[in-house]
Amino acid sequence: MNINLPVFESDSKELNLAWRIAVGDIVGNIKPYQAGLLEKSEPCLVAGLDYSTPWTRDTAINTCFSTAWLCPEVAKNSLLSVCVMKDGRMSISGWGQDWDAAIWSLGAYQYLRVTNDLSFLPVAKEVIRNTLDEYERSAFDASCGLFRGPAVYGDGVAAYPDKFLTGNSGIVGCKKTMYSLSTNCMFYMAYRIAEKLGVGDYASRADELKKSVNEHFWNESRMSYDYLAHECTYQEGLGISFALLSGIADGERAESVLGNAELTPNGIACVYPSFERYTRLGGLGRHSGTVWPFIQGFWGLALKKYNRDGEFDENLRLMAEKACRYGQFSEIYHSVTGEIYGGLQEDAPEGKIREWKSMRRQSWSASAFLALIVYGLFGCGWDNGALSYSPRLPDSCKRMRIEGLPDSGKRVDISVGD
Repeated sequence: MNINLPVFESDSKELNLAWRIAVGDIVGNIKPYQAGLLEKSEPCLVAGLDYSTPWTRDTAINTCFSTAWLCPEVAKNSLLSVCVMKDGRMSISGWGQDWDAAIWSLGAYQYLRVTNDLSFLPVAKEVIRNTLDEYERSAFDASCGLFRGPAVYGDGVAAYPDKFLTGNSGIVGCKKTMYSLSTNCMFYMAYRIAEKLGVGDYASRADELKKSVNEHFWNESRMSYDYLAHECTYQEGLGISFALLSGIADGERAESVLGNAELTPNGIACVYPSFERYTRLGGLGRHSGTVWPFIQGFWGLALKKYNRDGEFDENLRLMAEKACRYGQFSEIYHSVTGEIYGGLQEDAPEGKIREWKSMRRQSWSASAFLALIVYGLFGCGWDNGALSYSPRLPDSCKRMRIEGLPDSGKRVDISVGD
């Protein structure tokens, strides 16, 4: 197993320690696993210490954030493990939570950019083509030009207003049609990736989806995007991050989203504010009002894209501070206290609200922090395996160095500052 462990060192003890914690959390979650397109057991990255398998969205996000350059063999195995062969066609396994399965394309694309693994390209192209075809048939609503389905990460009812409650605390059985911002932005990004990889002619479909998102989600009174089209005007942290990173929000819209973003004392919340059925009990919803570090990761990359350096540095500090406080990157935190907190959510089948657990050593939480160091502070990017970089020192550092980043088959070191 080829695990590349770049070494990060700076004059910030907090960033140094948080880096080591993040790498430890990820490496500790690598285990032998066989499923999907893997013919035998191979090293894969599971979702966290409390999980025994990879998950499709976690695998894609981990690959985007860090595993493509940290442990490419593990990234590839994990991507293959969440695919299936159905009727002679390779596609994504949603494992019952299939509305965001196409996010796999984001991880596959980043893996290809970092490694230039041409043997993986035909698999990626077929999986992406078949998956997009499948969801265009099953989830696309031509009447409004949007994809139906819950939010990318929203697999619990705590992510949704009362009108969507079913008593099922796991997979959302929607009573009404739902159109979520993050999921439609995700499909837009998948279309653009399909076009770049030569999967097919998806440019016009991407353009039309961008137009539909801006038509149905944009809220002129808030000057930002709504969470659920025509259903919920709350802010979705992942949704606005995806809108900014994908280019769906561009020009004045992008600046407006950034300027009007509502932040909590411990960072951007998954959905803000929390729903009243939880706040009246003195808590926050598991998927509303709480802080999920992987969403902080995407928000940080959006801040990086738009040169919001001070806001980026504060977002990074908040993530590092909590990791150092608890010695791990947990799944969820309380947005006011910063404590590890699993949030409130209905329990199946009775529908009674209880406090849930914040899962330990969550891989995508750790991956998000590594991404903010490598993509954010060092400005790294890859294309066909070749590394480019443009580092920037945060206010908390006078020097920093990273050793062992992959670059066209060799390893390079980057130093900045004293």
